[in-house]
Amino acid sequence: MPQVPAIDGPLAVLVSGGLDSAVLLGESLAVRPAVCPVYIRTGSAWESVEQKYLHRFLDAVRRPALKPLTILEQPAGIGVSPARMSRMRSALTKRCFCPAATCCSWRKRCSGVI
Repeated sequence: MPQVPAIDGPLAVLVSGGLDSAVLLGESLAVRPAVCPVYIRTGSAWESVEQKYLHRFLDAVRRPALKPLTILEQPAGIGVSPARMSRMRSALTKRCFCPAATCCSWRKRCSGVI
């Protein structure tokens, strides 16, 4: 992997319990003064296991640049009753589930995080 020069500002990293986000977070800790991990809870059945491994990883890479984990809620409609799903269908034409949009709206509330 090519060397990336240190950048002055903090960085928000979308994380899960997986390898890709773990590598991104670890590499970011080496070049950024502050790294803010962000997890989006969608209501999936595997989230408890995913979060368990994520917390274990965050404990293993703990250092001053690592900021506390931020957990955002963005239900994806998993396990929704058929009656509620039919009401939601019309709403889906007005908005959609988008993790990036959720992170962007979170970013606007947290000054200094890019």
